[in-house]
Amino acid sequence: MPNTVYTRAFTGNKEVYTVTQRMFWQSLKENFWGPMIGETSSDGRVVDKLDDSPSPISNPIVMHRQLTNTQGDIVRVPTLRLLKNMPTISNEQLKDNEESMFVNHAEVPVDTLRHAVKPMDGKMMAQTTKALRLIENARPALQDHFVRTMNVLGPSYALYYGYSRNVLRGDWFSGHSYIKTISHPNIFIVGLSGGKLGYGSGNPSAAGYETLLATEIGNVGVSDTLTGATLRGLNAQPSIQRIRPLIMNNGQPLRFMVLHPYQLNTLIADADFRTQTSRILSSSERLIEQNPILFGAQFIFEGWAIFQSDVAVAPCRSASSAPEFGPSGINLSTYTGDLSTFETYSTDTVFAGFILGSNAVLMAVASGMVPISREDDYGHIKGVGYDIIQGFSRGDSWNRDDGTLGASGSLINDGSALIISYGAAPSLS
Repeated sequence: MPNTVYTRAFTGNKEVYTVTQRMFWQSLKENFWGPMIGETSSDGRVVDKLDDSPSPISNPIVMHRQLTNTQGDIVRVPTLRLLKNMPTISNEQLKDNEESMFVNHAEVPVDTLRHAVKPMDGKMMAQTTKALRLIENARPALQDHFVRTMNVLGPSYALYYGYSRNVLRGDWFSGHSYIKTISHPNIFIVGLSGGKLGYGSGNPSAAGYETLLATEIGNVGVSDTLTGATLRGLNAQPSIQRIRPLIMNNGQPLRFMVLHPYQLNTLIADADFRTQTSRILSSSERLIEQNPILFGAQFIFEGWAIFQSDVAVAPCRSASSAPEFGPSGINLSTYTGDLSTFETYSTDTVFAGFILGSNAVLMAVASGMVPISREDDYGHIKGVGYDIIQGFSRGDSWNRDDGTLGASGSLINDGSALIISYGAAPSLS
């Protein structure tokens, strides 16, 4: 039928669906965040029954696939809070002194993410081999696109802004009371008195907090670089100590630090850091070899596993009195750049790295990756692509028991933090 668009032309073709599923899992392996993702179903099954309890996972990124949900839904993840009352001792009365169990809720909205490419092939045919060949031919380009999208608009975007870009910029949650842009509640800035950005001007998402963050980003100067002493100072911060570390195979607890290459360049220039890392080089190499989750780690330093990425970690700046993470103009609803602009940073000098612990980012998949196609003009295929319903949420939880839902003051995050510092490009001479 001429001038008719079919977005599910491959429905029922199991071979084509298999290709897109392979593309999804291969993309997870190839993007920077892939090795840090753990599934809630230990046997790899999709969690699609209400009575199918997910397994606890301690990876930095937790993926929960629940196919009973659809576009615009919110996958709610309950988390028990730690008990805090003093214990009853000796002959003290325990009756009527039981501590109430409180529950926080981390919520992961999901929305559609899709992309298509014009195939090199021509006329539409009904044979399975034809449909399979079309998606196979398009797979390298589509897979590369999904990898690059995951790198910059998935976990990274969620850590900076609260949720992945497809959630924040989509129509489903527009105007929502608390699914909105919320800067990280744990932000450390090198050179800032006290280290951590305070709440004196307002809680995260409040105008005062966002303005103060933008101002302090603008104050970062050439001397505000990472050093070995900086990393020790971070370790002593209460907010950092509350971030649950990842436990390695030998029992060693580590928190992950992901830095931009420019940040890492200034850190390596610190003599103290070089001395300490060189002393434990052989043991660090063994630790990395024995723990697949450390794949890609550059250094182990006093409780930190340090990674670098120029696509996951973004430059930051003040833009119209608001913090901006990523390429210039990314905060605008009508952003005109493309994925390549996230890979351009040669003139930037201030970057926001990540500190990650257990459950730093939550990923929900409500519909697996499926192939899509557009057919018009008397049976010609004009495009093939992928369609997936997913969402990323920073590991914040709302205190529903003794706080007001949606009030940023009740926002709790014990899984991650940002570390903002000056970063200099390495010299080639």
